[in-house]
Amino acid sequence: MKQILLFTNIFICVFLINSLKTYAAKSYNWKVLDNFNNPIHGATVIVYNSKKTINKKLISDSNGNVAKDIPASISAPWTLIVSYPNFITKTVLEIKKENNLNIYLTKQATNINTLSGKTSNFSNIRRDGLIDFGLTLYSLNLSEIWNIAADNFFSTKILPVPTFSRVKVPANVSLPNQTESYFLSIRLKKEYYELVVPKNKKYIIHTLHGQFPLKKAIKKIQGGNSFISLVNLFKFKAYSSKNSDFVKTEDKKLDFDLSKKTIGGSIQVKANIDTKLQEVLLLSLDKKQNQYLPFDIKRLSSSGSALSIPKDSLNKNVLGLLTEKNKLKLTSKNLSDFPESSQIQNFTDEEFKMLQIFELNSDKTTNKKYMQEWEDFLPKDSLAATKSQFLTAKKISIALQKTSDNKVNLNFLPLIAAPKINNNYVDLKLPTIANNFKAHSSLLQLVEIKEVFIDKNKKHKILTTKILSEVAVSTWVSKFNIDFVNNFKKDPSKRYAIQIIFLATTGQSSEPSHATRSLQELL
Repeated sequence: MKQILLFTNIFICVFLINSLKTYAAKSYNWKVLDNFNNPIHGATVIVYNSKKTINKKLISDSNGNVAKDIPASISAPWTLIVSYPNFITKTVLEIKKENNLNIYLTKQATNINTLSGKTSNFSNIRRDGLIDFGLTLYSLNLSEIWNIAADNFFSTKILPVPTFSRVKVPANVSLPNQTESYFLSIRLKKEYYELVVPKNKKYIIHTLHGQFPLKKAIKKIQGGNSFISLVNLFKFKAYSSKNSDFVKTEDKKLDFDLSKKTIGGSIQVKANIDTKLQEVLLLSLDKKQNQYLPFDIKRLSSSGSALSIPKDSLNKNVLGLLTEKNKLKLTSKNLSDFPESSQIQNFTDEEFKMLQIFELNSDKTTNKKYMQEWEDFLPKDSLAATKSQFLTAKKISIALQKTSDNKVNLNFLPLIAAPKINNNYVDLKLPTIANNFKAHSSLLQLVEIKEVFIDKNKKHKILTTKILSEVAVSTWVSKFNIDFVNNFKKDPSKRYAIQIIFLATTGQSSEPSHATRSLQELL
């Protein structure tokens, strides 16, 4: 009997030892957060490896932590599928036993709220040839910055001015009661703004009090320019801000009194780019509560630009958005795009044929010899006639940099080619980067795209995107499996695209400060 018991005990011990070897595990502390660094309680994390060995679901606690022993049978590298209701499911690839991993989920933008209200007490409204206006904006988190589009600061909804219905402005623009002269007296008054914001998000909302010269703006608009082309005419003077959140289904109202806070400060911005072939849209940002609040918007000039920002701001940043300039093919039909004062209107037939050979921003202009011949031949003011590409750009390089002594010299990652789809994979060309950049991560997204007209004559459009699903890798990769795209149930009446974002860091920081992105529409 004793021998039987001894044998049984030995058998149990051997079984337990083998079991421990099979299921030997190490605890990894992972945290699931939203884009404001708030913990997400109850997020589901599924862990598997290349053999598709599925572990049981892991659930984040009230602090967002996922601490779980991973069985040795599920060997690294792992793939994590992280999900939570009303957030975009994220797949994180190539996890190699990293501890203290932060996983950020982005709120779905399927539900939106309308924020509206009255702007009042604009100071020093005079009949001085300047139009006073309010521009109401909301703060951005890092995820929104890497996916930024023109509709983040100019509403795609265009509304008539009640006192002068021939004029239409973006819905988030308001106008105090004022009268100016342009051949005849023009009275403008639009006290209320309207802004569409994603639901279930905390924001800082504010209205900026700006001015622009009426006659110069009218000439630009008559020349075919969009509202965004007027930004270098804007001068911002004051602001009013409020904290708010949108956690309920109903719309919300917020009024702003613009008589109390002046802006007063400025940032000098430069960037080492070719302004003939590229353009940069600039925003000054004040970082508060892990959010970035815009205070000014400008297009970078060849000599640099000055951006307004509050003097008392403690964390001043500049956001630069670099795109290619519009490739303008000169024909007799589009000569009207150039200023009336340009000599181009009086070119002979022989001179015009030469223009057709030297197309602006064609491949030939990358050759210095051809470019110099072009510049010597073409009237100086016609070079500025190219229209902004930012509204519908499919390739953008993004720089988010802190200021030093109210100055910043922006550096950019190169623009990248569109993703190439090859059956179940997408092939990517990695950016070539300077020594001051370090590759951080890659993000592949399935997005829904729309092109929305932003003027009554339907000449200007904004390209908008909505993230539907995304896959992240903690390095730069040149190939992605796109099963998640092929398996997504698509609406045939909608347009979809694949967007790649490469993120990079600078200096000793572990947080990305630069990105370059490109998208390819799915046909």
